[in-house]
Amino acid sequence: MNNFIAFFGSIAVVASLLLGLVYLRTGGVSGFKAYFTTGEGKGAAASALLAIAVIAGIVLAMYSVSSHAENDKWFQYTDVYFGVDYTKKQSPQCDSGGADDRLTSNIGIRQHVVELADDVDLLASYTHHSCVIGKDRNGYDGVGAAVNWRFNW
Repeated sequence: MNNFIAFFGSIAVVASLLLGLVYLRTGGVSGFKAYFTTGEGKGAAASALLAIAVIAGIVLAMYSVSSHAENDKWFQYTDVYFGVDYTKKQSPQCDSGGADDRLTSNIGIRQHVVELADDVDLLASYTHHSCVIGKDRNGYDGVGAAVNWRFNW
């Protein structure tokens, strides 16, 4: 349960910082309130809440799954991540001119499928990228596979 609190506590800190950025970019209290009554602001808030709810649901589901035997090579772990990228110029996921056109969400799941060799695994993945605060232009969702080499120090 401590991991759950640490993960979602960290998300709350990032969300608070993003709200502070919106506050500064929109010119204070009146602009902040006005932004969240626009379609762009409502969309940004709904998208963020949906992403957090989906990740919380996945994390809770993973907590309810029993652990596998130590020698099992299949489905050993699941990584759930929630991040924000800041692009040097306008993000390809954002329309220009909104409250922010550089912050991009980076959310996803990596599911271990099978151990191919020591510390080399086949993973299945789901990734979501969209504009964090501004209006989406080229947001996307993708599923895929990856070979991962994990270094344990």
